[in-house]
Amino acid sequence: MDIVMRKEFEKFLLSLFSSRMAKQAIKLELAPKLQITECVPLTKLECSEVDNLWNCISTKNDYKSWSFYKTHVGFNPAFVPDGLYVKYMLRVLNPMRFVYCLQNKNMYPLLFADLPKPQTVMNCINGVVFGENKTFDCKYSGCVNIFRGGVKQVIIKPSSDSCSGDGVQLLDLDSLNEQELAATFRAVGKSWICQSVVHQSTKTSQFNKSSLNTFRINSLFLHGKASVVNIMFRHGREGAIVDNGGAGGICCGLDAEGQFTGLAFDSKLNRFEKTAFGEVYSQVKIAEVGNLVELALWSHKKYLPMMGHAAWDFALDENNKPVFIEVNLGWPGILLEQLCNNSPIYGNRTEEVIEYVISHIDRLEWTDFVGHWT
Repeated sequence: MDIVMRKEFEKFLLSLFSSRMAKQAIKLELAPKLQITECVPLTKLECSEVDNLWNCISTKNDYKSWSFYKTHVGFNPAFVPDGLYVKYMLRVLNPMRFVYCLQNKNMYPLLFADLPKPQTVMNCINGVVFGENKTFDCKYSGCVNIFRGGVKQVIIKPSSDSCSGDGVQLLDLDSLNEQELAATFRAVGKSWICQSVVHQSTKTSQFNKSSLNTFRINSLFLHGKASVVNIMFRHGREGAIVDNGGAGGICCGLDAEGQFTGLAFDSKLNRFEKTAFGEVYSQVKIAEVGNLVELALWSHKKYLPMMGHAAWDFALDENNKPVFIEVNLGWPGILLEQLCNNSPIYGNRTEEVIEYVISHIDRLEWTDFVGHWT
């Protein structure tokens, strides 16, 4: 195959796979919500506003996304639709050749050494368990001895290829024997991380005590400028150990000063006016969010300057200090983020992002759309 033919073939693969991934994104995110929403159609003027902003990327706009947001929070042409986000924007901002390693949780102790984070009790990489400066084989023989130092509870979760809290388990070590622990490790697979439990702030635990409730902070780093463009607080419901919307949690918008917008939804678009402790969401303010914003900006510039978009998950510990939980680079969500803040995911930098994507479209590779994105 000569060079010209190869380039044409790769161009064909890029078009095929990127379109397929965009359709998959819509199927997973928007389509289920359209089934439970009777959307208000856009006017001709609103369609024209959408086209004026987005035709530089796509001349065939499906107005369903904008109609969805219009129905729930009002019309804004700058709302980013899942299809264009996945097909073009995200992969230009975050090339997959960087993502796979940088968001693997087993790399966190090395990559994010200066960030406050849960203690890694042990972790598993390709079936080899690391802990106490020792390694153990994939049968996990002897590795459970690590827990004999007085640890009572740990969190275990896959280190890659998971999302929405899939596979996260809270282990009560007093109730499990060595054989049961080893069986649990085997069931998680050959790539996982086991961490100490974070004792969270009373300001976040009041929303739900059984889950670690976190702040999703989306930061954008383009042209040497870092800014936080969207913040969302997630909390679980009674009995749940994870907080995200995909697992039944409630997502709440808030600003950089920690003031809640009053828009709180679950993944089924049920809207909540009051918290579990009786306060109206719009009256809640958590001032420590300002510290999380500063940490997200600092972290993006220090650790991820090659990434345009980073979605950080931070918690507040019992002393109201930040704790880094994870960073999402492969496929950070945007639908609930935009909905809960009634604001486009890239805020007042939306046009800048669109222009950047157009001018750097050659960063797209067909291999970016093959395999897992989580």
